[in-house]
Amino acid sequence: MAIARDLKKENNEIIALVGDASLANGLSLEALNHLSDLNNKVIIIINDNQMSISQNFGGINKLLNDIRLSHLYLEGKNILKGESKVKRFIYKNLKLVKDSLKRSIDKENWLENLGFNYIGVVDGHNLEKLKEALEIAKNSKESIIVHVSTIKGKGYKDAEEDKLGDYHGVGAKSTSKEKDKVSWSEVVSESLLTLASSNDSLCVITPAMVNGSKLANFFNKYPKRSFDVGIAEEHALTLASGLALNGLLPFVSIYSTFLQRGYDMLSHDLARMNSNVVIGVDRAGIIGQDGSSHQGIFDVALALTLPNSRIAMPLIYSDISKLLINEFNYRGVSFIRYPRERITRDNKTYKIEVAKARTLNKKKNAMKAIIGIGPLTNKLADKIKELNLDIDVYGFIYIRPLDEKLLLNIAKQYTEIIIYDPYSIKTGLYSEILDFYNSNNIKIKLEFIGIPLEFLPHGEIDEILDKYKLSIDEVIKRLTGE
Repeated sequence: MAIARDLKKENNEIIALVGDASLANGLSLEALNHLSDLNNKVIIIINDNQMSISQNFGGINKLLNDIRLSHLYLEGKNILKGESKVKRFIYKNLKLVKDSLKRSIDKENWLENLGFNYIGVVDGHNLEKLKEALEIAKNSKESIIVHVSTIKGKGYKDAEEDKLGDYHGVGAKSTSKEKDKVSWSEVVSESLLTLASSNDSLCVITPAMVNGSKLANFFNKYPKRSFDVGIAEEHALTLASGLALNGLLPFVSIYSTFLQRGYDMLSHDLARMNSNVVIGVDRAGIIGQDGSSHQGIFDVALALTLPNSRIAMPLIYSDISKLLINEFNYRGVSFIRYPRERITRDNKTYKIEVAKARTLNKKKNAMKAIIGIGPLTNKLADKIKELNLDIDVYGFIYIRPLDEKLLLNIAKQYTEIIIYDPYSIKTGLYSEILDFYNSNNIKIKLEFIGIPLEFLPHGEIDEILDKYKLSIDEVIKRLTGE
């Protein structure tokens, strides 16, 4: 944007606001590296609250901490609070002042060493100081960094004291009914703990999602086998490949929407290398409160382009542990998707075989069949049973590889086949089944009930399901013609 401004000979300011956690992301560093070699002025504001989802860590955080704790530097910067004559002097001689201050501190400021003018550390909750710093930045002729210190959740005591990220995003309070349920992330974490107790090779990687993915217990019990890499999905995936190629069994827990950032690594560093890595795709499907950008509906489309890969999704609570065992024994990249929904712990248990679907409802003379995936398919089958509808329901656990034997039999039995996938777009279970039938010259009409190819709006999960007529009640209406 700064380049475009200058090419158009305009005179506005371009301001980039970046959190301290995101500063360590590869894209931020790439842009800073490029900008340091350009004459196009940008004001870069670092909002430094020492938090991402939860607390920050790592080398960049330590370097920022050096700046925060350098008292001489802070005292030297207090010159910025001087009278107007001093301010005018600084406006004209900012670089000289910067160099003088830099020589007065005992540790070098790595941000300045990149070639940028620098102001900081500024109290972000003091509007007068903040305004003053921004005025100086505005008068600078070169790119400049304004390092602002803030408190995450300022003004709300519980949020201010939160070190785990519980208040990073706050949704509706759980009802008493919901409190009896458990999240899929918790189920995955519990299963990993059980498997790790008998397998020293199992380790867990996550990009700043320890709390969100409910992995705190694993990290506490196995600290040497747990890696929070910060907001760096690409590094998380390549790290997993390195571990796998050296005989370990890495599990990468990553939100569906963030997995998109790592496609290059999925292709070149995992699938091409045939690395035995299991990726837990958390928040798969419609996710509700986290907003439009977090809807996890595109990961299957990405994964289907990769050779040496398998894609699965549980139908019920007990499927997770069995899927993990299956996929840790697979030589290649495995994606286990699980949604934001909460589930009730139950004693139901079924055998899981690779490329083997599950019959959820079977009527003697049914001419209509539903092929679905994910926990909502299981709920839909229960509703169809309750209403005694003449509709057979098959729950697919594996999108790749498919249960081809069952698909051949289904093509012979039914006049109407519906693919129900409330967790992804057409490029998913539907496209794989359609491709299978086309490849085998089987003429069959398939109907798709799933998410359209568009960016979904913000809203509660039930609201979005109803909007796109994917909820159990809406699907039943469609099936019965009501």
